[in-house]
Amino acid sequence: MHDLPLFLRFVESNEIIKKIITNRDFSNINFKNLDFIKEWDNQYVFKNFLVGEVKFTSIRIIITPDNIAVSMLSTDIKYFDEPLTYFDREGIFYEKEPYLINGHELREFRRKIGSFTLFNMTAKLSLLKSALYGCIIKIGFYN
Repeated sequence: MHDLPLFLRFVESNEIIKKIITNRDFSNINFKNLDFIKEWDNQYVFKNFLVGEVKFTSIRIIITPDNIAVSMLSTDIKYFDEPLTYFDREGIFYEKEPYLINGHELREFRRKIGSFTLFNMTAKLSLLKSALYGCIIKIGFYN
């Protein structure tokens, strides 16, 4: 039996993400069939990217000497609203102070899910939710 939560099993089984995280670079990636933007040498955004059975609007991966940051954007908020299903825990829930955009109040919510071991590294996971963008799954990898 696998001890990772469902969503992290999806991440672990994605060969592209696995290569980027374990090699700490993008050099071994075949970009031929990928919709992507190279923002910097160490920062890429992949569009309409499939992770497990889930297609994300975008996935941003940033590699620094100290960590690797992965942000996965989805219009589907089920990951935030059903954390037990996807992450096996609810985490700590926060509501950020609302702010105004074009005269409309925008609320943003956050869940700090916690730490996991993924690709032999500590992975800290949090979720963001807003009516503006949907849901962002953030995973920070640390040595």
